[in-house]
Amino acid sequence: MSLKQQKEQEIKFEVEGSVGDPTFEDIEHVATASKPSIMELDARYFDTPDLTLSHAKITLRRRTGGKDAGWHLKTNTSDGRQETHAPLDSSEENQVPDALRQLVAEHVGEEPLVEIARIRNRRAETLLLTHDGTAIAEFCDDHVEAQNSNEHHARRWREWEVEATQQAQDLGIAAEILASALEVLGSMQGVEKATRASKLQRALGRA
Repeated sequence: MSLKQQKEQEIKFEVEGSVGDPTFEDIEHVATASKPSIMELDARYFDTPDLTLSHAKITLRRRTGGKDAGWHLKTNTSDGRQETHAPLDSSEENQVPDALRQLVAEHVGEEPLVEIARIRNRRAETLLLTHDGTAIAEFCDDHVEAQNSNEHHARRWREWEVEATQQAQDLGIAAEILASALEVLGSMQGVEKATRASKLQRALGRA
């Protein structure tokens, strides 16, 4: 199985449902933005029954829909969040790929990895571009519905996400873009920096 890895640099915002669409030209290095692309994402999250991975700040999911459908493993490294991708295999919908299980073996041992939450997300994704058309960030407006395995009702919320692209990281401007996005978008009424690091934390009811 072929695995791909990338460093994840992003910032999240909690957004009131009535907030209108933002403008982006005041964000550092951004000259214009693409038209939004609408995606329907469906992610199932896996962990041990006692949430060993979650306690270790590790996220493992299987997501369909969007441009990066597949298995995603997110771990902490010394220089940030690392994301490892594995392709989908429809015959193994609830079976974590061996290649990813090996990466978390030191945490879970032989314990089973079971579905702990399901998160559906209607995403409007906008590319933020420089004057020469280089995509340096992705802005995502997410309308989320999430349910964990211990609850019968779904949680619903809206959030924004700004993620620096690999091009921005290669140019050494990712940190500047995210700091500027925090200042520009965070100053809007009804918008504030998220207090939770991930959608899964919120789905599990964690502060």
